Amino acid sequence: LSLFLLVLISQINAYSQMQGRGIRVKDGDTYIVNVKNKPVTIRLNNVDAPEMNQAWGIKSAKNISNVILGKSVVYTVTGTDRYGRILANVEINGKALDEQLVENGWAWVYNQYNSKPQLLTLQRDAINAQKGLWYCGANKVCPPWLFRGYNKLNRAKYCRGCK
Repeated sequence: LSLFLLVLISQINAYSQMQGRGIRVKDGDTYIVNVKNKPVTIRLNNVDAPEMNQAWGIKSAKNISNVILGKSVVYTVTGTDRYGRILANVEINGKALDEQLVENGWAWVYNQYNSKPQLLTLQRDAINAQKGLWYCGANKVCPPWLFRGYNKLNRAKYCRGCK
């Protein structure tokens, strides 16, 4: 019975809704939120933003900084990743942050981990409108999951962005 209660409590905590204030953008999909005067690192679910040393990485982070810094952040914890970051769905001013990122072309839908089919429509619309990282066409961008796996030579060959 004790074990059952422990598992039940951990599951309730895993999907609890929390609130804090955005204090730092580490990159386009990872943020530090001040929760009860403690910094909490959150990795946004469903999307993958460009790495900071990747084409459009700094622009993506700056755009997201304008949305999140100093703002009230409501997030629902769904787990943790292998780096110890909290995985969460995030809302700012009642709007889902993952949707804002994809809609503005600041991040890709991370198909491998996406739980929201509507994000694919938002991404297609952003590609067609050439928003954000899509400004020079879908064939000119390199998703971060490929970028992270490439060596320096392949990054230079396949991940140049618009030049």
